[in-house]
Amino acid sequence: MKRKLLAGVIAVLIAINFLPVNMLEKVGIKEKVEASVVLKNPTIEEDSSMEIKQKVTYDCVWFGSYPQTEIVDEASSSGVDGKPWAQNSDYEENKSLYASLQSEDGWNSNGDVILNG
Repeated sequence: MKRKLLAGVIAVLIAINFLPVNMLEKVGIKEKVEASVVLKNPTIEEDSSMEIKQKVTYDCVWFGSYPQTEIVDEASSSGVDGKPWAQNSDYEENKSLYASLQSEDGWNSNGDVILNG
């Protein structure tokens, strides 16, 4: 059983190796992202206010946060408009909500905002 599973995993990895190099362009990803931050080991500091008397801080990697539905003023301005894999639920055409989001100035460093509570 283990050999069959291992053979299956190896077959999948070999198949992925033969995918076209320009596959990312076909799904809409055109830019390569370069890492500019070096991750470090966790740091441990003494902290008498904590139960275990120390505080551990880890470096984190954020891959992104993506809304379930893109709010647009018109369908043609959607990031998925015209894509063969696009679905109706990928974006919502709502001119007033779009205008509210565009005029809002309370966006935080993560690109999040609370609108109307």
